[in-house]
Amino acid sequence: MNNYQKILLFNKDQILSDHLWSTESINEIISSFIFDSSFNCLESLVFYTIESDVVMSVLPKLTYLPRLLSLTIDTWYNLKDLADIYQLIFNLPKLKYIQFTAMESNDYDIT
Repeated sequence: MNNYQKILLFNKDQILSDHLWSTESINEIISSFIFDSSFNCLESLVFYTIESDVVMSVLPKLTYLPRLLSLTIDTWYNLKDLADIYQLIFNLPKLKYIQFTAMESNDYDIT
């Protein structure tokens, strides 16, 4: 368990917001981490340059967050995943704000 995982694990009930920048280790942590109702204060999540397969694996877990009001996702996209990603986003029960940016390798923005 690395330091980031320890911080998340031992401070679940105190974290209000988390901003994550994609690296190989962060993608691995996000994919393996259990987001559940014990993150009872978490209101905002920001994922920068996260891989679309990681987005697909983490979004269903976010439905268990009782106070998730704001979600920002910046990803490289695969066209076949976009409809599924939108459906998963709209399943988040408390969400009030969403910023979803999907970029192609030629930098066309689909916001």
